[in-house]
Amino acid sequence: LEFGLLMDWERMGLTLGFVLRGVWMEKRSGESREVGLALSELGARWSLASTVRTRLLGWYAEHRRHLPWRSDDPEPYVVWVSEIMLQQTRVFAVLGYFQRWMEALPTVKDLAEADMELVNQLWSGLGYYRRARMLHEGAKFVVENFSGVIPDDVTALRSIPGVGEYTAGAIASIAFGRPEPAVDGNVTRVLSRLTAIEKFPKADLWATARSLVTDLEDGIHPGDVNQALFDLGATLCTPRAPTCDSCPLIKLCSVHQLALEKNVEDQTEFVTRFPSKKPKARVRDEILLVEVLHHHQTGDMLMVRRANQGLLGGLWEFPNVVVDGEEKDEKAISLAREMLRNNICEILVGSRADQIKYSGRVGTTTHIFSHIRQKLLVECGTWQVSSASFSSSVEDGLGYRWVKAEDVTSLAISNQMLKVFKLKISVNETGVDISEPVKPTKTKRRRKL
Repeated sequence: LEFGLLMDWERMGLTLGFVLRGVWMEKRSGESREVGLALSELGARWSLASTVRTRLLGWYAEHRRHLPWRSDDPEPYVVWVSEIMLQQTRVFAVLGYFQRWMEALPTVKDLAEADMELVNQLWSGLGYYRRARMLHEGAKFVVENFSGVIPDDVTALRSIPGVGEYTAGAIASIAFGRPEPAVDGNVTRVLSRLTAIEKFPKADLWATARSLVTDLEDGIHPGDVNQALFDLGATLCTPRAPTCDSCPLIKLCSVHQLALEKNVEDQTEFVTRFPSKKPKARVRDEILLVEVLHHHQTGDMLMVRRANQGLLGGLWEFPNVVVDGEEKDEKAISLAREMLRNNICEILVGSRADQIKYSGRVGTTTHIFSHIRQKLLVECGTWQVSSASFSSSVEDGLGYRWVKAEDVTSLAISNQMLKVFKLKISVNETGVDISEPVKPTKTKRRRKL
């Protein structure tokens, strides 16, 4: 076993923390294999835990973020909602959504009894919509299985749909004062740099985090320790631009000490190597043909509600179809347009594709999901039939309606479709005539003198 030594320099080496610098090669049946060193015991008795905690909380008392879901007596439901909203989403983006959510659904019972349409509407634009669906399912589970009272231990919390290890730890520690760790991306980054471990095995990472919230001195709340780690990672120990000189833990930081020992010229770049980055999943490109279809009498727009399951489940959108080809492949776009018109005719029972007047290309916009880079080709059309009934198919949450322009943004729609709507509105406001296909304007060349 190869170890590096991390000194608490302020105590002149009286305390030593051990940091793994290698792997354990075990011989078994004549073969060598790598075995990650079990740091769980190290985490449980981490010699620097008390010092780290003291300095961390001293910094937190002065620099903590004042957020609407934080209080001296936090409600479990409030903590739960905020933690779900904050997953993969910046605090600034969450603030407005959180306020509206709590005004509309102030208790877990209110959420459990709410219609999914309202839940999606309140979440509309926040992204990762499965979170809203699971939060709704979780609230119903709490009402049915815990009489509407959110449990206070992690085992029971993790039985709730949508509540994982991190969320359970956050609720237990912040709302109930339980000595439970809550390891998110911020905490992982802070602990990886403190210990100079690039690839922190999960069990050992959680054990190290647990050492910071156990054997606490009187008056210390484990939720404050976890939130201090969140704030340190979000404001100072950031992924790409850490401000190490302002960090309260700089003299305890193994990566910082390692950079000094190696006489690294660009210390910031060196620090950002920890933790090691996972290779990003490949993003695939996709072209979507979108039809903004107007009713010829009212000007209302046809919108379709997606199935409850899958990407953007339960949200409203303009009729669309994936183009099997490139953007400039007119044949592929023509086939997609024909398919889209046929789909619309299935929705509007009694209508034919030739009763939809094509008004031209409105423009293009782009939208990026975590795994898909979409280019949306937005076209406009007019439905020229006086009356027709909607398809009666409501399987798996499917639905259809004519919507007035001023009501579109009040529906549960994604940012993707909101871009389409804004593009359509901007074209109308500029006075562009889209009664015929839009043709590119030619600019006259000025004659050289």
